Amino acid sequence: MLYENISYPDQLPFKIFFSNIVEENYHYHKELEMSFVLRGTTHYKIHHLDYSLKQGSIIIVDSSDLHRIFHSSDDILMLTIQVDLDYFSDQYPAIASSIFVCEIPDGKDPQEYQELQNKNKILKRLLTKIMIAYQQKGGESLLLSYVENLISTLVEQFQDFVFSGTLFKPDKRQLKDTDMWRYLKISDYMYTNYQEPISLQTLSDYLHLSPYYVSHLVKDISGLSFKSLFRISACGEILNRL
Repeated sequence: MLYENISYPDQLPFKIFFSNIVEENYHYHKELEMSFVLRGTTHYKIHHLDYSLKQGSIIIVDSSDLHRIFHSSDDILMLTIQVDLDYFSDQYPAIASSIFVCEIPDGKDPQEYQELQNKNKILKRLLTKIMIAYQQKGGESLLLSYVENLISTLVEQFQDFVFSGTLFKPDKRQLKDTDMWRYLKISDYMYTNYQEPISLQTLSDYLHLSPYYVSHLVKDISGLSFKSLFRISACGEILNRL
């Protein structure tokens, strides 16, 4: 099954653990996932994008993103945090449909590259605090305060990015929360109904919108055509390789 149901310890809205995954199948979950490479090298694939990670790298998997880990070195060790975004929905109503990016792709504009590097230093400090508190069993309230700080930092510094070819770029438009919510519904529908044929008309009927609107909605937010999104989702070619 593609969908992963995550349980939280002690009724907290997050799960923290160390992992040494070498290879895993494609899957998705409603939680935001962040991994911090402490040792070794690994690869993440999120939808159709490949990311090579080394010691010190950070990667974010957004809610409902199809992803997998592969070709990790034998000594791989990562700190991973999975966060229940529903817990933060009162404070950040659109958080479940937000796109967060901290990866620094090759070829990025030098000024943007340096800006993102500086921001990543903030994330690394926060993740280090979380790791130390977790190792030293610093208590639920302390960990929760650190995770809350982490989420606020993501919202303030690392959202509003869109696809540009195979890279992300800052989104200068102001996308409507309702459109982001609709896009998330489209992604969820594709992943949970991958065994059924899905067309633009199917999604239009599901969302009570016109096929034209759905097509442009997918293109505007993901940068991909409906057919491309279908192909890289659970409905398409990825499933054939599982």
